[in-house]
Amino acid sequence: MVEYFGIFFNKENSKIISDNEKQRLEFLPNNFHCTFAFRPNEIELFNQFVGQNVDVSLIGYGNNNENSGFEIAFDDKFKDLFKNFDINNTPKTPHITTSLANGARAVNTCNLRFEPINPVTITGRFGFFVIENNKGFISFEKQKTIQQEKI
Repeated sequence: MVEYFGIFFNKENSKIISDNEKQRLEFLPNNFHCTFAFRPNEIELFNQFVGQNVDVSLIGYGNNNENSGFEIAFDDKFKDLFKNFDINNTPKTPHITTSLANGARAVNTCNLRFEPINPVTITGRFGFFVIENNKGFISFEKQKTIQQEKI
């Protein structure tokens, strides 16, 4: 089952992200990524982009001693793919969670007050985070839609 669609970063780009973090907190996420859609229904739409490289700019940094992360920007041609909304159906700030305090939740990084920084451009890759047999992994392969799974 697809847990989320987003941009994932390899080791080299993750190091750049980590090296630019101003105040690291206790816990690091398993992978640096920007979620574009959580438990998406639009698998066919995202399948058109999966595996594609995308340039991302770190444009802001925030830390409230619970969450630490970067606000990011990407090419406008990908804006319609970003379907990460809060409970009021307002788009969340595109971001990457870099570290967390004990008990903090990565989902709250979007609520940080991001201060502008000198932009740093890195490259990520569109992919899916998939959970199968209680194990999660990143996939750069097309995924089946819910309708295809029922067949």
